[in-house]
Amino acid sequence: AVRTIDGGVDAAAGCRALLAAVCFGEKSDKYQVGRTRVYFKSGVLEQLEERRSMVLQAAATVLSKRVRGRQAQHRFRAIRRVALQIQALQRMRKHRVTFKRLRNATIFCQSLRRAVFAKR
Repeated sequence: AVRTIDGGVDAAAGCRALLAAVCFGEKSDKYQVGRTRVYFKSGVLEQLEERRSMVLQAAATVLSKRVRGRQAQHRFRAIRRVALQIQALQRMRKHRVTFKRLRNATIFCQSLRRAVFAKR
């Protein structure tokens, strides 16, 4: 049906192809294609509208699912980034404490050495 519509075929043939592809088959007595309008028997238009509603609902569900998935990914990445920053800060603090302890011990040893040499 899409090829027929894109191919530049007249509107009536395109409409027939589209209706055949959607739900009715090639020869159906449920609709009649006129020059400017399409005429449906009773109940057919409601059936088409119901089908359209179902397709739109399915598309909305898929769209909603993808949007919620992207939002969840974004939240997860933000939380992971914050967790990594906290871990890095904690490691930095631990190494800083170790460095200060070592530096203070070194300064103490140097002061003792200077004291020993000063007594001589």
